[in-house]
Amino acid sequence: LDSLNFFENYDAEKRVRNGKIDFVPAYRPFQLAFLLLSIDGIVNPESQSRNNIVDLIWFPTGGGKTEAYLAVAALTIAFRRLNNETGFEGTSVIMRYTLRLLTAQQFERASRLITALEFLRKQKEFSNDLKDEPISIGLWVGMGSTPNDIKGAKSQIRKIENECNKKNGNPEEQNSFQISSCPWCGTKLITPYTTKSGNVVWKSGFSHSKKEGFIMKCNNEACTCSNGISVQVIDEELYQKPPTLLFGTVDKFAMLAWQNKAHNFFNSLDDEKLPPDLIIQDELHLLSGPLGSITGIFESVIEDLATKNGIPPKIIASTATTRNTEFQVNNLYGNRDVNVFP
Repeated sequence: LDSLNFFENYDAEKRVRNGKIDFVPAYRPFQLAFLLLSIDGIVNPESQSRNNIVDLIWFPTGGGKTEAYLAVAALTIAFRRLNNETGFEGTSVIMRYTLRLLTAQQFERASRLITALEFLRKQKEFSNDLKDEPISIGLWVGMGSTPNDIKGAKSQIRKIENECNKKNGNPEEQNSFQISSCPWCGTKLITPYTTKSGNVVWKSGFSHSKKEGFIMKCNNEACTCSNGISVQVIDEELYQKPPTLLFGTVDKFAMLAWQNKAHNFFNSLDDEKLPPDLIIQDELHLLSGPLGSITGIFESVIEDLATKNGIPPKIIASTATTRNTEFQVNNLYGNRDVNVFP
């Protein structure tokens, strides 16, 4: 794209086609700058940026921080597979939020990124570089948000199906799986269809089988996700097959002390596989007071689990407000320095 046109609109590129204005998604200059500044910490395991610094992206709410660090996450996932013929399997990026409401909102955006990466992986031009293992995202939150085990998932699927079969049922109200639409085409995962006789028939994209486990499929047969969406929300399934991007709340990581299978996210019992390369902490300013003290205890454990052969993960944080960030980062992340961007 022509660089001048690319940034003509700060949010998107404007093009005039057949008398109509089309908007093509585009990165903002500061987002591209943050991606460029992050490259060394991702590709060079001995870099200062990776070993001793927390990069803090500081921008007003709604300014585009999420897209900036999602771009770095995409680079991390792709480079891990490009750079390693084996050992790349499992979780590459961990993203954490302090509030479950924020988690649900941001999970949809991250799901679109992962679906796009998975679409590219399945193309023959990229299949050798991005390897055979699907690129996926997993939501790891409390039971109040989504079922934690297969038993609970099956029960929820039955409730949805029962509502689908009712004459005036409302199955969408029974959806507790934290995803309502296909991240690729936007089709509702619980979709109403009107028959020729005028009756409304519901179709659900949620199912479970012994072969596939819990799976979500897009109801649009022309969609690339009609055979399965690369999203998993059931804890039991996540432990068995760790996602490429693990997405969760800070408090959920307290489960590391209680759930032995959670070590699978770090490949900590397999010397041949790599641990996570990148940890992203959103809304850093909320990790203060008692919550910050508790989180700091777990941070040392998490970084230790994600360190192999002396190589720690890259750490990125984001915030809409800065106050005493050096003190906060030093206490949360074991005396790492902070680099505030911009």
